[in-house]
Amino acid sequence: MEMPFKQKLGIYIILLLIIFTLVIQETSLLILIIGMSFPLLTMSIGFRLFNIVKFPVRYRYIPLLFSMLVPIILFQIPITWVSVDFLYYLVVISGAGLLLLSRIRSVKKSIEVSSVLEPINLQVYFSQLLKITTLIICEELLFRAFYFSFFSNPGIFEVLIGGLLFTYYHYYNRFAISLFHFTDYIYHFLLGSFFGFCLIYFDNGIIPLILAHLIYNVTDYLTLTKRTISYYRWKGVKSFDENA
Repeated sequence: MEMPFKQKLGIYIILLLIIFTLVIQETSLLILIIGMSFPLLTMSIGFRLFNIVKFPVRYRYIPLLFSMLVPIILFQIPITWVSVDFLYYLVVISGAGLLLLSRIRSVKKSIEVSSVLEPINLQVYFSQLLKITTLIICEELLFRAFYFSFFSNPGIFEVLIGGLLFTYYHYYNRFAISLFHFTDYIYHFLLGSFFGFCLIYFDNGIIPLILAHLIYNVTDYLTLTKRTISYYRWKGVKSFDENA
Protein backbone atom coordinates (compact mmCIF):
# COMPACT_ATOMS: atom_id res chain seq x y z
CA MET A 1 0.00 0.00 0.00
CA GLU A 2 1.44 3.37 -1.06
CA MET A 3 2.22 5.92 1.62
CA PRO A 4 -0.37 8.76 1.65
CA PHE A 5 0.83 12.18 0.51
CA LYS A 6 0.18 13.71 3.95
CA GLN A 7 2.61 11.21 5.49
CA LYS A 8 5.27 11.85 2.85
CA LEU A 9 4.87 15.58 3.47
CA GLY A 10 5.17 15.00 7.20
CA ILE A 11 8.48 13.17 6.75
CA TYR A 12 9.85 16.00 4.59
CA ILE A 13 8.81 18.56 7.21
CA ILE A 14 10.52 16.54 9.96
CA LEU A 15 13.75 16.37 7.93
CA LEU A 16 13.66 20.11 7.23
CA LEU A 17 13.07 20.90 10.91
CA ILE A 18 15.95 18.65 11.96
CA ILE A 19 18.28 20.31 9.42
CA PHE A 20 17.14 23.76 10.57
CA THR A 21 17.79 23.00 14.25
CA LEU A 22 21.22 21.57 13.39
CA VAL A 23 22.08 24.77 11.53
CA ILE A 24 20.99 27.06 14.37
CA GLN A 25 22.50 24.62 16.91
CA GLU A 26 19.43 24.41 19.15
CA THR A 27 20.05 21.08 20.89
CA SER A 28 16.93 21.19 23.07
CA LEU A 29 14.67 21.90 20.10
CA LEU A 30 16.39 19.17 18.08
CA ILE A 31 15.72 16.60 20.81
CA LEU A 32 12.08 17.71 21.00
CA ILE A 33 11.60 17.35 17.23
CA ILE A 34 13.31 13.96 17.10
CA GLY A 35 11.30 12.69 20.05
CA MET A 36 7.96 13.87 18.66
CA SER A 37 8.77 12.36 15.26
CA PHE A 38 9.02 8.75 16.47
CA PRO A 39 5.24 8.07 16.34
CA LEU A 40 4.94 9.79 12.95
CA LEU A 41 7.65 7.58 11.47
CA THR A 42 6.02 4.52 13.03
CA MET A 43 2.67 5.39 11.43
CA SER A 44 4.22 6.01 8.01
CA ILE A 45 7.41 4.04 7.38
CA GLY A 46 6.55 1.47 10.05
CA PHE A 47 3.22 0.69 8.40
CA ARG A 48 4.96 -0.25 5.17
CA LEU A 49 7.43 -2.46 7.02
CA PHE A 50 4.57 -4.18 8.86
CA ASN A 51 3.00 -5.07 5.51
CA ILE A 52 6.27 -6.42 4.14
CA VAL A 53 6.92 -8.68 7.14
CA LYS A 54 3.18 -9.44 7.51
CA PHE A 55 3.07 -8.24 11.10
CA PRO A 56 -0.40 -9.10 12.53
CA VAL A 57 -2.80 -6.16 12.26
CA ARG A 58 -4.18 -6.62 15.77
CA TYR A 59 -0.72 -6.05 17.27
CA ARG A 60 0.33 -3.06 15.17
CA TYR A 61 -0.60 -0.60 17.88
CA ILE A 62 2.18 -1.99 20.11
CA PRO A 63 5.07 -0.44 18.08
CA LEU A 64 3.12 2.84 18.17
CA LEU A 65 2.97 2.61 21.96
CA PHE A 66 6.71 2.07 22.16
CA SER A 67 7.34 4.95 19.74
CA MET A 68 5.65 7.29 22.23
CA LEU A 69 7.61 5.87 25.17
CA VAL A 70 11.05 5.71 23.51
CA PRO A 71 11.62 9.51 23.55
CA ILE A 72 10.92 9.64 27.30
CA ILE A 73 13.25 6.73 28.03
CA LEU A 74 15.93 7.72 25.51
CA PHE A 75 16.19 11.33 26.66
CA GLN A 76 15.56 10.48 30.34
CA ILE A 77 12.58 12.78 30.82
CA PRO A 78 11.44 12.85 34.47
CA ILE A 79 7.73 12.12 34.90
CA THR A 80 5.62 13.50 37.75
CA TRP A 81 2.74 11.07 38.02
CA VAL A 82 0.71 12.03 41.08
CA SER A 83 -0.82 15.39 41.92
CA VAL A 84 -2.14 16.24 45.38
CA ASP A 85 -4.04 19.27 44.08
CA PHE A 86 -7.73 18.34 44.27
CA LEU A 87 -8.69 21.40 42.23
CA TYR A 88 -6.47 20.15 39.39
CA TYR A 89 -8.43 16.88 39.23
CA LEU A 90 -11.74 18.72 39.47
CA VAL A 91 -11.00 21.24 36.72
CA VAL A 92 -9.42 18.90 34.17
CA ILE A 93 -12.00 16.12 34.61
CA SER A 94 -14.90 18.60 34.54
CA GLY A 95 -13.49 20.24 31.42
CA ALA A 96 -13.13 16.92 29.62
CA GLY A 97 -16.66 16.00 30.70
CA LEU A 98 -18.07 19.28 29.36
CA LEU A 99 -16.31 18.77 26.02
CA LEU A 100 -17.81 15.29 25.88
CA LEU A 101 -21.30 16.60 26.70
CA SER A 102 -21.01 19.31 24.04
CA ARG A 103 -20.80 16.57 21.39
CA ILE A 104 -23.41 14.31 22.92
CA ARG A 105 -25.25 13.88 19.60
CA SER A 106 -22.24 12.38 17.86
CA VAL A 107 -21.57 10.24 20.95
CA LYS A 108 -25.10 8.82 20.83
CA LYS A 109 -24.78 8.23 17.09
CA SER A 110 -21.49 6.35 17.54
CA ILE A 111 -23.05 4.12 20.18
CA GLU A 112 -26.08 3.45 17.98
CA VAL A 113 -23.90 2.66 14.96
CA SER A 114 -21.92 0.16 17.04
CA SER A 115 -24.96 -2.14 16.96
CA VAL A 116 -24.29 -2.87 13.27
CA LEU A 117 -20.58 -3.52 13.81
CA GLU A 118 -19.23 -7.02 14.20
CA PRO A 119 -19.95 -8.38 17.71
CA ILE A 120 -16.87 -9.29 19.75
CA ASN A 121 -16.20 -11.86 22.47
CA LEU A 122 -14.65 -11.15 25.87
CA GLN A 123 -11.12 -11.94 24.70
CA VAL A 124 -11.31 -9.33 21.95
CA TYR A 125 -13.11 -6.94 24.32
CA PHE A 126 -10.30 -6.97 26.89
CA SER A 127 -7.68 -6.81 24.14
CA GLN A 128 -9.30 -3.67 22.69
CA LEU A 129 -9.80 -2.26 26.18
CA LEU A 130 -6.07 -2.63 26.84
CA LYS A 131 -5.23 -1.08 23.48
CA ILE A 132 -7.38 2.03 23.99
CA THR A 133 -6.25 2.58 27.58
CA THR A 134 -2.52 2.19 26.91
CA LEU A 135 -2.70 4.47 23.86
CA ILE A 136 -4.36 7.17 25.99
CA ILE A 137 -1.69 6.86 28.68
CA CYS A 138 1.12 7.04 26.12
CA GLU A 139 -0.47 10.05 24.40
CA GLU A 140 -0.45 11.95 27.68
CA LEU A 141 3.15 10.97 28.34
CA LEU A 142 4.26 12.19 24.91
CA PHE A 143 2.07 15.24 24.26
CA ARG A 144 2.04 16.61 27.77
CA ALA A 145 4.88 15.20 29.91
CA PHE A 146 7.52 14.97 27.14
CA TYR A 147 6.52 18.05 25.13
CA PHE A 148 6.20 20.51 28.02
CA SER A 149 9.40 19.31 29.70
CA PHE A 150 11.36 21.29 27.09
CA PHE A 151 9.99 24.67 28.16
CA SER A 152 11.17 26.35 31.35
CA ASN A 153 8.26 28.78 31.41
CA PRO A 154 5.59 27.62 28.91
CA GLY A 155 2.79 30.01 28.04
CA ILE A 156 -0.25 30.19 25.79
CA PHE A 157 1.86 29.90 22.62
CA GLU A 158 3.38 26.58 23.70
CA VAL A 159 -0.07 25.38 24.81
CA LEU A 160 -1.61 26.13 21.40
CA ILE A 161 1.30 24.53 19.52
CA GLY A 162 0.87 21.46 21.72
CA GLY A 163 -2.83 21.38 20.84
CA LEU A 164 -2.02 21.63 17.13
CA LEU A 165 0.53 18.80 17.40
CA PHE A 166 -2.02 16.61 19.19
CA THR A 167 -4.51 17.30 16.39
CA TYR A 168 -1.97 16.72 13.63
CA TYR A 169 -1.03 13.30 14.96
CA HIS A 170 -4.64 12.18 14.73
CA TYR A 171 -4.87 13.55 11.18
CA TYR A 172 -1.58 11.86 10.23
CA ASN A 173 -3.12 8.40 10.68
CA ARG A 174 -3.65 6.92 7.20
CA PHE A 175 -7.14 5.80 8.25
CA ALA A 176 -8.11 9.22 9.64
CA ILE A 177 -10.49 9.91 6.75
CA SER A 178 -12.70 7.03 7.88
CA LEU A 179 -12.26 7.72 11.61
CA PHE A 180 -12.62 11.48 11.99
CA HIS A 181 -14.62 14.41 10.66
CA PHE A 182 -13.61 18.08 10.68
CA THR A 183 -15.41 18.70 13.97
CA ASP A 184 -13.43 15.86 15.55
CA TYR A 185 -10.20 17.71 14.79
CA ILE A 186 -11.60 20.84 16.44
CA TYR A 187 -12.27 18.80 19.57
CA HIS A 188 -8.80 17.25 19.39
CA PHE A 189 -7.35 20.75 19.38
CA LEU A 190 -9.57 21.97 22.22
CA LEU A 191 -8.82 18.89 24.33
CA GLY A 192 -5.06 19.01 23.70
CA SER A 193 -4.87 22.74 24.42
CA PHE A 194 -7.02 22.45 27.54
CA PHE A 195 -4.91 19.61 28.93
CA GLY A 196 -1.72 21.54 28.22
CA PHE A 197 -3.08 24.62 29.96
CA CYS A 198 -4.11 22.62 33.03
CA LEU A 199 -0.69 20.96 33.19
CA ILE A 200 1.23 24.23 33.30
CA TYR A 201 -1.30 26.12 35.44
CA PHE A 202 -1.58 23.58 38.25
CA ASP A 203 1.42 21.24 38.39
CA ASN A 204 3.15 18.54 36.36
CA GLY A 205 1.10 15.59 37.62
CA ILE A 206 0.10 13.44 34.66
CA ILE A 207 -2.49 11.15 36.29
CA PRO A 208 -5.28 13.79 36.36
CA LEU A 209 -4.84 14.22 32.60
CA ILE A 210 -4.94 10.46 32.01
CA LEU A 211 -8.16 10.14 34.02
CA ALA A 212 -9.74 13.05 32.14
CA HIS A 213 -8.65 11.61 28.80
CA LEU A 214 -10.16 8.23 29.71
CA ILE A 215 -13.45 9.94 30.55
CA TYR A 216 -13.41 11.87 27.27
CA ASN A 217 -12.95 8.61 25.36
CA VAL A 218 -15.78 6.87 27.20
CA THR A 219 -17.57 6.42 23.85
CA ASP A 220 -14.95 3.87 22.80
CA TYR A 221 -15.51 1.88 25.98
CA LEU A 222 -19.30 2.00 25.62
CA THR A 223 -19.24 0.86 21.98
CA LEU A 224 -16.91 -2.02 22.86
CA THR A 225 -19.23 -3.05 25.69
CA LYS A 226 -22.28 -2.90 23.44
CA ARG A 227 -20.59 -5.04 20.78
CA THR A 228 -19.63 -7.60 23.43
CA ILE A 229 -23.17 -7.74 24.82
CA SER A 230 -24.46 -8.21 21.25
CA TYR A 231 -22.08 -11.12 20.78
CA TYR A 232 -23.31 -13.04 23.80
CA ARG A 233 -26.95 -12.23 23.06
CA TRP A 234 -26.48 -13.57 19.55
CA LYS A 235 -24.64 -16.61 20.89
CA GLY A 236 -27.42 -17.24 23.40
CA VAL A 237 -30.14 -17.00 20.74
CA LYS A 238 -28.19 -19.29 18.42
CA SER A 239 -27.70 -21.83 21.22
CA PHE A 240 -31.42 -21.69 22.06
CA ASP A 241 -32.39 -22.24 18.39
CA GLU A 242 -30.05 -25.22 18.10
CA ASN A 243 -31.50 -26.84 21.22
CA ALA A 244 -35.12 -26.10 20.33
